[in-house]
Amino acid sequence: GENEMRKFAIASLAVLFSFLAIGQTVSFKLKTDYSSYVVGEEVKLSLRLVNMGITPVIINDYEVYKNNRIVIDIVNQDKVHLKPFRSDPIVTDLALDKDEGEVITINLSNWYPLDVARYQLRVFLFCNGLRYESEMIIFDVVPGIELATASHYTSLSPAVERTLRLVYWSRDGKELAFLRADDRPGGMCRTLQLGNIVRVKKPSIEKIKGKPSSFYIYRQVTRDVLSRTEITSDVNGIHVKDNKRAIESASSPMIDSLREAVEKKAGKKKK
Repeated sequence: GENEMRKFAIASLAVLFSFLAIGQTVSFKLKTDYSSYVVGEEVKLSLRLVNMGITPVIINDYEVYKNNRIVIDIVNQDKVHLKPFRSDPIVTDLALDKDEGEVITINLSNWYPLDVARYQLRVFLFCNGLRYESEMIIFDVVPGIELATASHYTSLSPAVERTLRLVYWSRDGKELAFLRADDRPGGMCRTLQLGNIVRVKKPSIEKIKGKPSSFYIYRQVTRDVLSRTEITSDVNGIHVKDNKRAIESASSPMIDSLREAVEKKAGKKKK
């Protein structure tokens, strides 16, 4: 009895230690470039893998390695696991010898439908019949706080209406302006980060006369600098064309037109 128990305990420990040894052979480091994103922004994941074991970690399309793969698991606050909208492997080529490491950057927006939610993300590596698991990281996707909107049709047949939303969100202690484009039907288009914003004077989005898919976005960048950003919004998405800045203290035609546009918008709202 006692000997059997001892043998069993030693065997169990041996199994446990072999698992521990396996578990310590790959190290993961994960991070997203920000902790929160405005919906429609690209979410980039940086994944650092180091092979601390003796066996090489190899991912490629050779038959012998066909089951080796990296899988990303993203879960929202409702415990729903996101399904990628692509079926090709996220990482197609990786070869790490002992003590070798590599950083892989993955644009999650190209793989997953990242709507407004809080997400938990982990990475699994399946390699040589074993499964390795990273720690979990968390990031948020937010709508941003709306400051101004404008709508137009990017296409008439079929009819696609786009709403441009100037929103702000705080990141790294700074308030930033973002331009969000939502298409109906068709869902999200994309989001551009425009830069700093000070919410003293009300910002606005104005159609440019004679340019059907062009808009000016007026916003205050600092206490004494106003900005006018020209953007195009068409079937290809939204793009910044031009950016002008003017110091507010010096009276200039640019500033007067900026101020007029901002005040006109504010006046309309009051009526």
